[in-house]
Amino acid sequence: MRYIIEDGVTYSVVVEGDLIPYGTEWYGSDNEPLQSCSWNWNKGKAFEVHKHFNNPRESNYTQEAMVVMKGKLMCLVKTEKGRVHDIILNAGDMIVHYRGAHGYEILENDTKCYEIKTGPAPSILLYPDKGPA
Repeated sequence: MRYIIEDGVTYSVVVEGDLIPYGTEWYGSDNEPLQSCSWNWNKGKAFEVHKHFNNPRESNYTQEAMVVMKGKLMCLVKTEKGRVHDIILNAGDMIVHYRGAHGYEILENDTKCYEIKTGPAPSILLYPDKGPA
C-alpha cells in the first residue's frame, strides 16, 4: 500500500492487488466519505447479514476509486501545490482518490476497470487541450 501525502493531507492511496494481506485491511481515514478495504480470506469465512443504519453526512469533495480488473492503466495524481505523481496500475490494483486532481491513460488494449465514486460528481477539465483525441 502506498499513500500520496502532501503537507499531511492524503490525496490518494494505491493498493497493489498482489500485496493484499490475509484478512480484512482498511485503507484511508475513518473520516473520509469513501471507505474501502480489501478481503483476503479462505473458504468458509462468513460475514453476518447486516444493514447500515441511516447516517446523514456531508461531503465537501467527490471521492473516487478505480479498480483495474484487466490490463494496465496510468494514473496521474496532482496535488494542490502542483506536484504530479505517475502511478502504473495493473490488473488487481486499486487507487482511491480523496482530493486533488487525477487523470488516466489506458496502457493496454482491452483494459477493464471499475470506477466507484461519491455522487453527484461534477468536475472540471484542468487541461482540456491535453486530453485524448
